[in-house]
Amino acid sequence: MLVCRQGLKDNNVTLYDYGSYQVIENGKVRYFYSGEIILKVSDISSNVLDKLIYAINKGIRYFFFEGYLLQYIPSFGYGNYFIFKTEIKDEELNNKSLQLLEGKVSEDVYIDYLMKYQGVKGETIGVIDEFYTLTNELRLPKYEPMELTQCKELEVKFEDKYVEIFNVRFRILDISYFDFLSKYISVLKIIKGNYKGEIKTSLGEGIIYHKIGKIKNLTFSFTKICGKYRLDTPENCIIGDGISFHTKNKDEIDQLMYCLENLKTLRDSLNL
Repeated sequence: MLVCRQGLKDNNVTLYDYGSYQVIENGKVRYFYSGEIILKVSDISSNVLDKLIYAINKGIRYFFFEGYLLQYIPSFGYGNYFIFKTEIKDEELNNKSLQLLEGKVSEDVYIDYLMKYQGVKGETIGVIDEFYTLTNELRLPKYEPMELTQCKELEVKFEDKYVEIFNVRFRILDISYFDFLSKYISVLKIIKGNYKGEIKTSLGEGIIYHKIGKIKNLTFSFTKICGKYRLDTPENCIIGDGISFHTKNKDEIDQLMYCLENLKTLRDSLNL
């Protein structure tokens, strides 16, 4: 994999990093990711997307237009808006949707009509965090593909739920409904020093609970009390600000330190 100042390149996959958001391309498929907004933008026209975004900004929770269904799904605290790509073709419903946006039909009347499609299945192409929509006007930024520069070749192995970099396995972050994105966003966060999550070696395990680039004040010991871990028998242990790690093999302590040091060197060489 090529790791660059502006993103990543892995065969046909290119990730462009714009700082507060990323654009990931896989051939003709394009995704937008910002944490609060996840969208498969190549699967929806700008005209339809504009209508759905306008509906969300007006506080409308259920909306349909040209085969795309916007549905609010509550959760603990705040919920999410989901965008589903469906096979529904209903010109009358399209017209009612436009009338709803124009205030010519009430939301209650509109939902009564929409309910005939209750339970319809479709592909999830978007998830938008409700809290973000309450504190910001929802809109997608204008962006253009960038040239990737200052690139370094890096051996990256994806295996089940982990990605291995510098002989340490990092648990891939869970981006629900978008497993493809999970892999590359995880790599980006590791490289930029923003990763938090589980790590593994052959005989060891650990957790990074502050950003990996902020880990400091490390201490080494042979103990049963290893930071966030309580072990049955003493093991080699690293604890510090942001990390707990234990292993039966003392050499894996050096292995983890080698990984952390190399990640820092890579960040510095890319000016990240």
